[in-house]
Amino acid sequence: MSDIMVTCPQTGKPVPTGLKAEWVRLGSLPPVAIPFLCTACGHTHKWQRDQAWIGNAAPPPAKARPLADEQPLKRSA
Repeated sequence: MSDIMVTCPQTGKPVPTGLKAEWVRLGSLPPVAIPFLCTACGHTHKWQRDQAWIGNAAPPPAKARPLADEQPLKRSA
């Protein structure tokens, strides 16, 4: 059974939400803010399913974004 994790907005550390992946499917959660008591800083935060991941490690890397606003490379002659 794996924890559903989020990042603490105060410390940046991964923290468990108190929910387990065996109890609920992450994708089945409604797109609303869910409060939880943060074990990293002691404050109550809210999280949404798109901010969460399964497991007790660091969050998955951010999705690569296209470099559309970058200038194309030019060959020198």
